Amino acid sequence: MNAEQMKVKIAQYLRYKMQMPVVAFESACYGDNGQSDVLAIDTKRYLTDIEVKLRIVDLRSDINKPKHLYLHIAYHGLELMQENIQSRKSWRRAWQWQEIQEKHHHRPLAVNHSRYFYFAVPSELLNDAVKAVDSLYPYAGIYEVTETMNYYGYYLKTIRKPYPFNAERVSLKRGLNLVKGMSATLVRVAAKAEGVRLL
Repeated sequence: MNAEQMKVKIAQYLRYKMQMPVVAFESACYGDNGQSDVLAIDTKRYLTDIEVKLRIVDLRSDINKPKHLYLHIAYHGLELMQENIQSRKSWRRAWQWQEIQEKHHHRPLAVNHSRYFYFAVPSELLNDAVKAVDSLYPYAGIYEVTETMNYYGYYLKTIRKPYPFNAERVSLKRGLNLVKGMSATLVRVAAKAEGVRLL
């Protein structure tokens, strides 16, 4: 099972089981322009972010992404995170960007993170993933993506529920960005299925 197959299985679960109206692959919806493997908006306009990992080293290195700075601050509080911000170069840059946003655009930190964050991993990576998430990402939920379909027609098992952040609802602008990502995914998938060459 590769990453693209896992994303399809996740999208199927989010769209049909969870009834999320917007599900996009490789879409940028964070202020630092970082992309997420799967982003979805639920009916209450809250954002769910899912990272697909096939190797434990990649799961561990995800901590260097600026979005985990925002998530750690939202979970632990800024005071506890001040020293840690300086420990990672990517986090220092993200925090400098955040300070500029607050100073010049009055943009609060809450717009820079999702309400729910998950890691999705294949079954063979599950035990190691749980240990890594417990150590590095106390706010993250875990989806196990299976090779075979379950009785209800899905390939996902919720191993751990995520912490529900006090995030802002998705604005019209951010929602449209996600819809653009969703339509781009649709074009790519349809082109591949029909053998149409795209530039």
